Amino acid sequence: ASEMLFKSATGIALKTINPKKQPHKKNLSLRCYHRVPADSFIRWEKDACYLSRLVRASSKPLFGAYTFIKGKKLIVWQALFSTYDSPSLAVPGQVVWRKKDTGEVGVSCGKDILVLQKVQLEGKGIKNAYEIINSCRLRLGMMVEDEVNSLAKSVAALEKKITLLLSSRK
Repeated sequence: ASEMLFKSATGIALKTINPKKQPHKKNLSLRCYHRVPADSFIRWEKDACYLSRLVRASSKPLFGAYTFIKGKKLIVWQALFSTYDSPSLAVPGQVVWRKKDTGEVGVSCGKDILVLQKVQLEGKGIKNAYEIINSCRLRLGMMVEDEVNSLAKSVAALEKKITLLLSSRK
């Protein structure tokens, strides 16, 4: 985008580009809508290059790209795209390496690796990814089946307590 802006500004200054007004007809104009936080959800099965662009596009002054770690929201403020050094087998969202010296953490994607640099647990301060993601045994993201199972167990336990409470009042 910066290169295109430079070329456009130079072309206008040198009069090699003739600017045209945008058309007022709705069907010829591009309408862009506001982003909402859900647009920045990290889907680890996407490729790392796409996700690195998502992180940049979602960073400040916006809400930040986000995922989950152990059920808590993790906001990713800075990340890079990288490739594997050797053939590898990993599940998308799986932490594949941690580097103490740089503070970075590599996470497997649908293709390649997203290198997390600056992250933040919701409600906490921004830190190096290495400080928050403390194990290569972790997987990032929302494990929907596990969450639904956990909620079902909680609801069943609450129903049991309510039944016991109501039967003790009789």
